[in-house]
Amino acid sequence: MKEIIYIQAGNFANHIGTHFWNTQESYFTFGEEEDSNQQSSVAHDISFREGVSTDRRTETFCPRLLIFDQKDNFGTLARNNALYHDLETEDTDNEEIMQIDVIQRAGIEKSNYQKHLDLEVNYRHSSEESTENRSENPFPQPEDVRYWSDYNRVFYLPRSLHTVSQSQTWRKAERTELINNVTEDSFRHFAEECDLLQGIISTFDTSTFGPLSLSLLEHIRDDFPKLPLLSSLCLEEPTMGIVAVDDTRRALSIVVDAAILGNLLVWSHSLTVPLQPPSTWMLDSVAHPLSLKLGSRFHTSAVLSCHLESVTFPQRARSTLVDLDTFCRRMNWREDTPLVNISGCLPIHAAAFKSSPIVLQDFSSWGRPVRRASSLSGRIIGRGIPALVTDDEVVKALPNEFSFPLVDINRYQAYPIPDSFPQFFGPAAQLSAPVRMASCIASLEARSHMYQPLLQMADFVNQFAKRGQVDNESVVEMFGGGREELRDLSENLRQIGENWAGGGWDDTEEEYEGE
Repeated sequence: MKEIIYIQAGNFANHIGTHFWNTQESYFTFGEEEDSNQQSSVAHDISFREGVSTDRRTETFCPRLLIFDQKDNFGTLARNNALYHDLETEDTDNEEIMQIDVIQRAGIEKSNYQKHLDLEVNYRHSSEESTENRSENPFPQPEDVRYWSDYNRVFYLPRSLHTVSQSQTWRKAERTELINNVTEDSFRHFAEECDLLQGIISTFDTSTFGPLSLSLLEHIRDDFPKLPLLSSLCLEEPTMGIVAVDDTRRALSIVVDAAILGNLLVWSHSLTVPLQPPSTWMLDSVAHPLSLKLGSRFHTSAVLSCHLESVTFPQRARSTLVDLDTFCRRMNWREDTPLVNISGCLPIHAAAFKSSPIVLQDFSSWGRPVRRASSLSGRIIGRGIPALVTDDEVVKALPNEFSFPLVDINRYQAYPIPDSFPQFFGPAAQLSAPVRMASCIASLEARSHMYQPLLQMADFVNQFAKRGQVDNESVVEMFGGGREELRDLSENLRQIGENWAGGGWDDTEEEYEGE
């Protein structure tokens, strides 16, 4: 089996990840489905590792995952849980297993949703439990969600959870010590358990966990130089054009994003997906027909998770099983277009394909949206699209033009909606029953115009290098230097952008509105 190791770092990234893993949990078949030999559509071994609980009584499937966040963002989630205790002897044979009490963080009350899950677990394990004590499922509400763990449905291994201080995210010495410990312990354990590790999928907040995540990936890359990498970057600032160079805090955020891109985009066997802040989303295409609250991380992360889960579904679906290396190579067939764009529509109805083009929300583009763009390659995922709608009709209904016929189209079952997912599919008063499945379309594309933001970013970094802010402690800690390092970064970004433009796939000026 070709396994994948996942990495999540930062508060928003972990909101996205929580929805992702809740969805993966929903693909498992239990009870009557398992007895009827109904095989899950997903190959769980790719993302989950099989083991036994600390007391050796329960078979477990836990995500092959590293989670990084500040301590206050974990909420009630602790390293110890009902299945695992944080012992060095965890999951090892022929060693005495100690019994210790599960310790929960004091002072934080469980969310209503977590309390509901506890009642469900008690009910399933007790024949004497009265149905009168079971409450109706309290779907999480945006105003009730304090932490991403408030709606988490999955058990994690203790080695998956890593609390990080603010100084460890920025100060190079502390960051290096943490990364050495993680790679030599947690990551190596996961890697050695794999039959054939096929790659890494990472999602991280660039503004808070960018330096740490980049350093971690570089450290892993040193040991596994050809390991494919798919990275989703949760950006804080949408564009260079609206940020003044002398606005130090916001400008520094852009520079950090530039440094991360400047490093990731030169790696072979890799793809990078920028995720613009939800404040840039177009309300007319996202909020309708969803009752979406853009100020709620619980809501916006669910939308992003649905699309990220969908475009990567071929790597887990039994019917396709596209390995990560093939996935990256087909998207970046020219070997100089490693920055890809994600867009989609949730939910979507069959009638939409009869009134093309479909309005897709663009989650990646800088600046104002592209009216029409040429795509060098793409992977289009349809979830729950009726069989009467042909693949040609799907492609023709999309707003972009594919200049090269390297377009993969995959169609799967509708996207499952766990009870932890927001019920934002229209006004609550109009929902006669909870939505359990939703049709959607998700698209990952290498667009011809995406070199232009790289050139803009190179100019911005060069201007920033000419200012006095290069002596800022955060800049020095990030780059290990100052003005010269920033100039090198600017030059690298410019070279990547020019190589991209030199491929002869440029759009005309009227097709791009990034200026």
